[in-house]
Amino acid sequence: MSKDTKDPVHQEIFRSYEYDKFIFIKENREINKDALRKLTKSFEKNGDLEVPITINSEFHILEGQHRFMVREKLGLPILYYINNEISVDDIVTLNNVNAKWKLPDYLLMHIKIGKNKDYEDFEWFIKKYDLKVTIGLVIVYGHTFPSVPMHTQQVLDIFKSGDLRFARVEKAKEIAELLIDFNTEFKFRDYNKKNFAEAFVHCFELPRNIFDPKRLFRKLQTRSQDLKIQAKSPAYVDLFETILNAGVSRTKQKHLPRVREVPSDLSPNVSAKSMVR
Repeated sequence: MSKDTKDPVHQEIFRSYEYDKFIFIKENREINKDALRKLTKSFEKNGDLEVPITINSEFHILEGQHRFMVREKLGLPILYYINNEISVDDIVTLNNVNAKWKLPDYLLMHIKIGKNKDYEDFEWFIKKYDLKVTIGLVIVYGHTFPSVPMHTQQVLDIFKSGDLRFARVEKAKEIAELLIDFNTEFKFRDYNKKNFAEAFVHCFELPRNIFDPKRLFRKLQTRSQDLKIQAKSPAYVDLFETILNAGVSRTKQKHLPRVREVPSDLSPNVSAKSMVR
């Protein structure tokens, strides 16, 4: 091939100092101040690498909002190209190339979009009880899983896609308050960890003649030293069983099953649409 053969132009890159004509969109993630600081230092240390941002024909910033802010701050021209075929889902993909989206990013995105009000209720819930998003999802969807550990990837996919359903609010509040009591009464920091939450939610859904949270708390009043961190959720189920059976005759001891029945319409294998209340 001849050296003077020109490659075809795929997307034309433009530049502009008219910062005000660019528009941030609600579907994008929140601005990360730490990322802004690091990016600014990179510009100052390494110079302008001239990486363009992506916008649509209405000048909505689809990808590169942090680069836009840094370039504006440093008085540099905005380099951009126009793409009118990018969807909201594509925005997440584009941003994941630079910095992987975390669950709070998805939560804020769906709240801003405003199509599913359950995300606002869910945000209120995890803020009220100071829970991580993952723990909140275990509490909200844990009753749909028949066993521990809970394979929650499908729930994460539902959450990310915008199909969250927060149906059992009062039950979720009851579980969250009990989890917090573990930390308040017994100084158990791992109450906000996935393994512990999975085990507790699993046991909470068992019949009360098998697992009674109040009885567990009464036992722990004198046996709090037995509440030790476990590596996996099934080990926490075993620990709860050991604590509940301490000092109880063999014939009256309770067995906490690893597997319990759930209604077929709550199976974790169902699609997101079938979980709509």
